[in-house]
Amino acid sequence: MSMEGNVIISFVVCLDGSVKDVKIEKSSGFSILDNNAEKAIRKASPFPPPPVGVKIVIPITYKLAHFVR
Repeated sequence: MSMEGNVIISFVVCLDGSVKDVKIEKSSGFSILDNNAEKAIRKASPFPPPPVGVKIVIPITYKLAHFVR
């Protein structure tokens, strides 16, 4: 059994490195993957403070496989 998907997520990095406006731009089709992508961005915060606030849009690709022995 495997689960694959691409999530496109956007967020704003504020002047203090915190994030806001985390948003799933394109769903993977699996809520568990979408939720995990959002949690990953929030856990990675704070980011290094940028010189100006910046919006970032990134793809996150999941390829999960379950191997039975």
